[in-house]
Amino acid sequence: MAAKANIQDLKDLGFEQSQFRYEGDDTGWNTFLASVLADVEQITREQVGSAAYDAIVDGARLVYLKNAEKEFCAADLWRRVESFERGTAQVNGAGTGAETIGSRPLENANKAEERAWDYLARVTGTNAMQSFGHVQSGALEEEATTS
Repeated sequence: MAAKANIQDLKDLGFEQSQFRYEGDDTGWNTFLASVLADVEQITREQVGSAAYDAIVDGARLVYLKNAEKEFCAADLWRRVESFERGTAQVNGAGTGAETIGSRPLENANKAEERAWDYLARVTGTNAMQSFGHVQSGALEEEATTS
């Protein structure tokens, strides 16, 4: 089966291929967005249950599920934008990236993920919110976190 959201839904969120250095026709851009959607479909399908996911074909639950997928994709894309901007700042000699780039993309990513879990909770009837991340406080120290 396919994700409930589609490539055009992601484009309608305002992401553009230039943010990810895709140039030329839409082929590579569409392939990239399709891969993001496929990953998100796996997440939402697992959270909802495969049979239930396939059975949602109309009504409010479809709207919530589609919105959850769009928001999960947006969170992923915003994190990629943030990473790209920091990398670009470092390559251009503008410092460490952390010093020069604001955290707007990361804030957008976190808000999108919160909305995604909220929509998914409306589909499942539970509080499915769970987030993953890591903290790096030095060049060699990492601490995994979950909540």
